[in-house]
Amino acid sequence: MVATTDADNDLQLTDSNGMLFPQYTSFAAIFNQFSRAYSHRWDEAIRHSASNALAMRRDTFILSLLQERQLPVTAMNWSIIPEDENDANQVQICGTLTKIVERTPRWQSMLLNLQQALWYGRYGVQIVPKVCEVMGQRRWVVGEHSPVNGDKIQYQWDGTPLVFLNASELGSRFQSEDIVYTDRVPALRLHRDEWRSRFIIHKHLSDDADFFEGEMAGGVHGVGLRSQVYWTWWLRDEFLAWATDFMQKVGTLGLMVFYYEMGNPKSQEAAERAARDCSRRNAITMPRPSGSSKETASAELLQPTNTGIETLKGMIADYFESHIQRLIVGQSLSGNAGSTGLGSGVSDLHADTKYQLLKFDAGNLSGTLTTDLVGPLMRWNFPWAKFAARFQINVPDPNNKEQMEAVSKASSLGVTFRADDVRKLTGMAKPGPDDEVIGQQQQQSPGLGMADADPLAQLQRSVSMLYQLVAERIPWHYAEPPEDPEFERKHPRRSDGKFGKKGAPGDAGGSDPRPTETPAQRKRRLTRDSMEQRERRELRDHWNRIRAEGLGNVDDVPWALAYLGSRSVKTLEKLAKETLPPDVKAYVRQILDDKTRVRIVDYAAAEKAFSDFFGHPVDVSTIKALAWGRDGTDAELQVSFFRGAISLDLLSSDTREDRDFEAHRTIRRDDDGSIVLDNDVARIGKKSRLRGMAAECLLDQAQAAEKLGIDRIETFAAGYKSKDVPYNGYYTWARCGYLGKMTDEQFSELPHEFQRLMGRSRSIQTLMALPGGRDAWKEFGSGFIGIFSPKAKSRSRKILEAYVEERRRERATGQPRQKKRSRPPIHRPRTSADSTSTRPETSGSGSFATS
Repeated sequence: MVATTDADNDLQLTDSNGMLFPQYTSFAAIFNQFSRAYSHRWDEAIRHSASNALAMRRDTFILSLLQERQLPVTAMNWSIIPEDENDANQVQICGTLTKIVERTPRWQSMLLNLQQALWYGRYGVQIVPKVCEVMGQRRWVVGEHSPVNGDKIQYQWDGTPLVFLNASELGSRFQSEDIVYTDRVPALRLHRDEWRSRFIIHKHLSDDADFFEGEMAGGVHGVGLRSQVYWTWWLRDEFLAWATDFMQKVGTLGLMVFYYEMGNPKSQEAAERAARDCSRRNAITMPRPSGSSKETASAELLQPTNTGIETLKGMIADYFESHIQRLIVGQSLSGNAGSTGLGSGVSDLHADTKYQLLKFDAGNLSGTLTTDLVGPLMRWNFPWAKFAARFQINVPDPNNKEQMEAVSKASSLGVTFRADDVRKLTGMAKPGPDDEVIGQQQQQSPGLGMADADPLAQLQRSVSMLYQLVAERIPWHYAEPPEDPEFERKHPRRSDGKFGKKGAPGDAGGSDPRPTETPAQRKRRLTRDSMEQRERRELRDHWNRIRAEGLGNVDDVPWALAYLGSRSVKTLEKLAKETLPPDVKAYVRQILDDKTRVRIVDYAAAEKAFSDFFGHPVDVSTIKALAWGRDGTDAELQVSFFRGAISLDLLSSDTREDRDFEAHRTIRRDDDGSIVLDNDVARIGKKSRLRGMAAECLLDQAQAAEKLGIDRIETFAAGYKSKDVPYNGYYTWARCGYLGKMTDEQFSELPHEFQRLMGRSRSIQTLMALPGGRDAWKEFGSGFIGIFSPKAKSRSRKILEAYVEERRRERATGQPRQKKRSRPPIHRPRTSADSTSTRPETSGSGSFATS
């Protein structure tokens, strides 16, 4: 989210998360301004007494209520829903994701752990990914998981999760920027995507605190039932203590009183001895004056009254525990047997309240599993998928039986319903194309499916139907239909009977418009023309046979699919620009994307290399971005792991002159432990598919490097201004944000006015920021060692993002770039030494070249 500003006053209106003001600033007092983390006292129980918070969790009454609410959700059916349920590809991927999730060990135990967020407010599960064989293919699954107590999880002001950590782990495994010292203990920041993807963090309710309770501001990231029920539980505990104290004193067979004669020491000693010898009774001694009506030395048993204890018992059970039960499970009939009255509807009301609570819990947990479980599994296994899958727990409605009966009666009268709506009443998911189904199926008419159905929906269920649809809707005007006057008018034949412009080479009836064409060029062109004619002829023969035999014989139709799949990228690009039905154009676009996608050679080896180096799986899109592999460029990526470093080699599949490109990168660890990405070589041809995209590729690479925790990107920006030197990296990479320092020799090459303006600075970016500095560096600069920081708010990223945005605006408006000059260009005065000075020779390592 990009922060917005007030253009009139030049004031920033929102923060980096898009909020008008951050939540932590809306309190009278702001805590932990150094660590920028919320206080751990966001919960009423912990705020008042940490020991009471632990005692509540061990109360069997509370445990029984939590189990009654948590266990039903863990036993419900669930499914993974695609974004478009009519898309066969999405349905198939979601089916595979379902199989992947089903491989999770102790699945219900993991769901029950996450449901502990109902009590704590937030709760986590740490997962360990591993590679397993799923449906015949290697897939990333959850190999192991471990719970993370909710009181160990805190948040920073920007929403970054924190997990409490033992102090002994601080210097051995994590760097200083990964640790935050909270107001309780040190905590690990889950600020890296690869760390965050290993944790499933479930939250119950997001609650903002009062203005004058700033220490409870962390409740915005999850408040549980413990905080809500604490004071009611505390009063119940006090009443239980009073009842126990009463029973201890007077509840065990009453109170025994031993009287003794006042002023008689022997009588007092005898009464005290008798009180001590009284077992299993509460006994006291009491003096009695002599001469009273009763005996002076005697004993009396006082029987307790039940009025007080019954009052305490009623307050505890009927008020405190009843209210706690209503809050946690939504009703009290499951634990107490009470009369509801005939036809009162109280039981139905209680059942509906409990159903609504379970439905909320299931929906809330489904959202967490969508983002923290299905999301990472989708990125690890299907990084090319461009849709969002959704995890859904199906809560059975108690009224489904009545609704199903109503649907059955209405359908018998001819009323129609949507199949998905009726299926939802049963709580069952829609079957996939490979699932075994039971039940009565509708009869289908031959051809593309049912007469009243959409043919596009039917092609999801049969490959032969897909062939038929392609054969029926393929743009046949690319073929050479016989005796077609319209085609002959648009594509007149030459004098030799072949298609082409009159007067073109090979046409005997006209002059050759290309007299400078070399024999090799002419041979290549004629070969290409003959291949196109042969393809058109084959296409025409196939089409005529299909028209003659009809579409029923699918054995002769698969050639249509093969035809599209075997076409060149250039032919497919022309085909995609034609006016075609949307489904056909989408199909051609998909084939084009498949043909031009960057292919990773030996993906299993690449997967293992990154897992060994970083300690966690890395998705395919991130690997491609590190190597500048943009889908649509038609290239191959080779990944190797040797001596603790990862080598990435990207080569274009098009080896024609000026159309190829190559890039070589190395990921290694420096002596100080930092991770470095070396951009060794980047060579892009003038007509290559990567031409003009170097800055965007570098931005994608920086974002991927930041995601993986790479500390810096290094390169040697080679070249200088000369027609004989093909490398221009010294200027291109400086323009894109690489930081570097000039040597004294390079500084002396600059014009004197720039030397005066720079002073003692030798920074290349300082020169580039001066008016006319870019032109000066382009004219007099040469190779340098460049360092790029991939972090979001670094100077390098800011320069690069501004440059990429400028290029995108230029492409959007269609206007060429205009050099902004605030003053006339500055030229360095020539001296006699200039005639003998030579620029240093630069190698191709780390260069950016246009061949």
